[in-house]
Amino acid sequence: QDAVRSARFQMHVVAGNARLALRELRALQVGDVLALRAPLDGALRVQLAGSNAAPLEARLGSLEGRRAVSLAVRNRQ
Repeated sequence: QDAVRSARFQMHVVAGNARLALRELRALQVGDVLALRAPLDGALRVQLAGSNAAPLEARLGSLEGRRAVSLAVRNRQ
């Protein structure tokens, strides 16, 4: 039981998506900004790596001067 509690998991946090033509993708440079198809204050999607579990929802925030996500409960229907 303690081994499960101390196990580490990799999480992926998705802020949005963007659609680019191949030529646009190839032209990207450091410092370029991509406009995402998501509202600035919208929920983020959190998925455990290698898991088929339903994604969680989260909000962007900060903790002790670092970027962080605050997990939210998803409504189950």
